[in-house]
Amino acid sequence: GDRLKEVAAELSEGCETSESLADFTALVCGPKNAGKSTFCRELVNTLLNSNPVVAYLETDCGQPEFSPPGSVSLTFVASPIA
Repeated sequence: GDRLKEVAAELSEGCETSESLADFTALVCGPKNAGKSTFCRELVNTLLNSNPVVAYLETDCGQPEFSPPGSVSLTFVASPIA
């Protein structure tokens, strides 16, 4: 909830000091049902507030956000994720 938003905002603020979003990489990992997907959505949406596009490398083959199950994808996100 609120803590996820706070962490996403802190990471996003760090990106604003970089010359390019290309300087920022985040690896999100944790056990099942820890909120990884929720955090990634929050982080992408927060980054979109100050960047026109965010590259999202999805490696969760079991429950992907953007691609069919069983695949790895790189998606360029230009609008908030619901």
